[in-house]
Amino acid sequence: MSRLEDDVRDFCVRTLDALREREEFDLMADLAREVPMRVMGLLLDISESDQPMLRDHFIAQLHRDMSTPPDRTYVSGAFSVVH
Repeated sequence: MSRLEDDVRDFCVRTLDALREREEFDLMADLAREVPMRVMGLLLDISESDQPMLRDHFIAQLHRDMSTPPDRTYVSGAFSVVH
């Protein structure tokens, strides 16, 4: 984790600097929800540009109608690259 600290700190500083320019923001949606995804992305070497797409996919899966089977497209693709 210590090797990621600078990257996580940099992300938080950039995000908070951008939020400072706004009159209002949602701390959960704009920062707190992002940090765990960024840390996991760093640990798994997922590019920063791909992380929002994956985050949105996983959130959609968490909030899907439970009678609908999960979409495993990204998970299957990730494992085919790793193995």
